Amino acid sequence: MTLMGEDRRLGNGGGRTARRWLARLIAVVVLLGAAGPALIEAAVYKCVDPDGSVSFQETTCDGMAPGGQTTQVLRQGWPSGGKHIFWQATGQRHKIYLLGSLHFGVDTMYPLPQVITDALASADALAVEANVTAIPPVELAAKIARSGLYHDGTHLSDVLGNSNWRALNALSRTTGVPEAELDRQKPWLASMTLVSAALQQLGYSPELGVDLQLMKGAGSRIPIVELESADFQFSLFNRMAQEDQVAMLLQTMHQIRDAERNFSDLLEAWMSGDVDTLERLITEGFDTTMQGRSLYNSMIRDRNAAMVASITQLIRRYDVLFVVVGAGHMVGEEGIVARMKAIGYKVEQL
Repeated sequence: MTLMGEDRRLGNGGGRTARRWLARLIAVVVLLGAAGPALIEAAVYKCVDPDGSVSFQETTCDGMAPGGQTTQVLRQGWPSGGKHIFWQATGQRHKIYLLGSLHFGVDTMYPLPQVITDALASADALAVEANVTAIPPVELAAKIARSGLYHDGTHLSDVLGNSNWRALNALSRTTGVPEAELDRQKPWLASMTLVSAALQQLGYSPELGVDLQLMKGAGSRIPIVELESADFQFSLFNRMAQEDQVAMLLQTMHQIRDAERNFSDLLEAWMSGDVDTLERLITEGFDTTMQGRSLYNSMIRDRNAAMVASITQLIRRYDVLFVVVGAGHMVGEEGIVARMKAIGYKVEQL
């Protein structure tokens, strides 16, 4: 597929930049929190059974690995005796558990390791980025529509131009997203829609995202409190300049076939508790240009600082707080784990 009119600023580094954009989208959808794409359903799932046979079906993979490089990781399950993307932060009076989530998952990730489930059982409250379980589906769809759809008569086909729109139509047929649905979306939402659909075709489900599973399990026993909100998350993308949104969409279209490899790397690092690899996979998606740094600041740095501030407020009400947010927020020099250490907590990876 040839995409015409791609951002000319890519220059000779276009291939590297394209891979960064896709890694960035994978990180945003899977590791950094995005409420909207959870509503998008793909029509077909690619699954791999234990003997390596590939099948395509209309339901999720039911114990089969969702393709390619993830097969061995999921067949082996959780490593015994290893660390997880999970920490305990201890203060003078309070204990805070910090779990890095994947917002998409498969059933072979469950049950979660006992150290995680035991910690949740001891908690007084569960803190999440956005409690989408508390928002009626109709209301959540309305929020997405207000933020991610055009309301002034503009169509995505007008924004992209004929050649890029034709290329997007061809891709929409392979990902199972209706052309008419994409034509109403702003480029940022179309990018996330395509990545979400591609992941679901590979067998990963937003319904099996770690944070959503914990919310469903804990909601009847302990309060669920928000560190952000769905409205806040949507506003992050809506503030992007249109040319940046278009560049994101074009690169997503160009590189979406690598979604399986990108996510399988993330999944392997997450299940093995490999903090260094997870950090590298996240940060390499944000290049060193002013545009890349600005997106990093808004998507990671500033949100991490705000979430830590919210956590320190919440522990005034709850002695034991269990925090689950996208794994991308936990790692790195500006991650939540490092920030909790900086304000005096003793932090241990479990």
